[in-house]
Amino acid sequence: IDFQARYIKDLLELSDYPSFPVEEQAELFKKWLKDKQADIMGFRNKTYQSTVTGTMAAKLPRPWLDIKDDTLEGFMSLKFQKAEATAQAEIAEAETVEA
Repeated sequence: IDFQARYIKDLLELSDYPSFPVEEQAELFKKWLKDKQADIMGFRNKTYQSTVTGTMAAKLPRPWLDIKDDTLEGFMSLKFQKAEATAQAEIAEAETVEA
């Protein structure tokens, strides 16, 4: 991951592509990878904050494994939780795990 991040930074320096937080994205990818290793069946239920906009991703209304309808209509009918609710839920979950 670190090698890829350095490579992307090198490419950015050689191009006129707008800069973006490569290091932060690498750290986010490492967190995602740890979440995947910790729970292969549940890591898709996690949400992460955008390193570009700072926006927290919306949480799925049900565990991803329970969402069987992969049609466009099925996806569009999902009622995602707002980012604030997602952040509060993750804080509560982390506090429960620590206790």
